[in-house]
Amino acid sequence: MDYVIVDLDNASPENKAFSDNFLDVLNQIQRTGEFRPIAQADGVILLVREKNIAQR
Repeated sequence: MDYVIVDLDNASPENKAFSDNFLDVLNQIQRTGEFRPIAQADGVILLVREKNIAQR
């Protein structure tokens, strides 16, 4: 399994525009079904790659 850990609180104020764009990309990845969130706490999200999508 492939996991991705995203720390949303780790973005600096200077990178706010980048952070907003990153959140858009993160939402798009989740909508495609390639990754799905399995845990979230204190601004950190753990995503897992869906196996059936990854094998295509």
